[in-house]
Amino acid sequence: MNTMKWLIKREFWEHKGAFVWTPLVIGAITFLLGAMAILNDHTTNPDEQIKNIAGVVMGMTAFPILVATYCVSLFYLAGTLYEERKNRSVLFWKSLPISDTATVLSKAATALIVAPALAYTIAIGFGFLLLMLFAVVHAFSGQLNVSLLFDDTGFLPISLFLLGSIPVYVLWALPTVGALLLVSAWARSSPLRWVVSLPLVLGVGVTWLNQSFGFTDNMAWYWRDIVSRGFMSNMPFSWFIFNSSISLASLKSPHGWENLFKLSSSWHQLATPNLWIGVAAGSAMIYAAIRIRRWKDEG
Repeated sequence: MNTMKWLIKREFWEHKGAFVWTPLVIGAITFLLGAMAILNDHTTNPDEQIKNIAGVVMGMTAFPILVATYCVSLFYLAGTLYEERKNRSVLFWKSLPISDTATVLSKAATALIVAPALAYTIAIGFGFLLLMLFAVVHAFSGQLNVSLLFDDTGFLPISLFLLGSIPVYVLWALPTVGALLLVSAWARSSPLRWVVSLPLVLGVGVTWLNQSFGFTDNMAWYWRDIVSRGFMSNMPFSWFIFNSSISLASLKSPHGWENLFKLSSSWHQLATPNLWIGVAAGSAMIYAAIRIRRWKDEG
C-alpha cells in the first residue's frame, strides 16, 4: 500500500503541470468570461429562473475543465509507458523492488482517480466563486433570493453529483485507460498514431469485408461500441451519451436537468451490462499491458 501511494505521488509530481495547472488555467479563463457576463447582465431573473442558475453556472464552468482533463489523460496514458522505454528510465525503475503490476496500476489510478478528483474539485471551486459573484451582484439590486442558489437543486447537490460520480467514472473509463496503456506498453513509436489509426483501419477493413461478402449491413455497433466507447470512456459523464434512456427530449422536460444532476442518474450505470463489459475489457487490457512491460524494455 505504501509503495502504491508513493508511485501515485511520483506520477502526480511528474505530471503536475498537466493535471493541476491545465484545469486551473482553463478554470480561470472560464471564470473571467463568466464574471464579465454576470457583471454585464442587467436583466431581472424571476425565482423560477434563479433555481436553474446554479446548474447552468456549474455546468458551464465544469465542461471546459473536464474536456481539458480528458485530453490531458489521453496524452498521459498513451505516452507514459512508451516514454519510460524511450528514455531508458524503465531500466532504473526495474532495478528497484517495484513490480510491473504496481507501476502500471499506479498509472491507471492516476488517470482514473487523481485526474478527475482534481478536475472536479477545481470546477467546484470556480463554480462556487461565480455563484457568489452572481449572488452579490444581484442581491444588491434586490433581484435575488440568494438561498435559491443553495437549495436542493443548487450548488451543494451538484457538487455532490460531481464528486460522487467518481466511482462510476473509475469503472466506466477502464476500456479507454486499458487500451491506451496497452498501446503505450507495446508501441515502438508514436503511440497516439496507433491509438487513432488502428481502430479506424480495422473499422474500414471490416466494413469493406461485410459489404463485399454480405455478412451484415449494420456496422454501427463497431463505431459505437468499439471506436466511440474506446475513445470516449475516459471523458467524464460520457456514459450519458451511451445511455439510451437519456434523450434531448427528456432534458427539455420541466425537471430534466434536475434529474440529470442527481447522483442516482450516474450510479444507475452500475446496473447496465455496457459498463461491466467495459470493466472486463479494460481490466484484460491493463493485465496485458503489465505482461508486455515485464519483458519489453526498449522503445
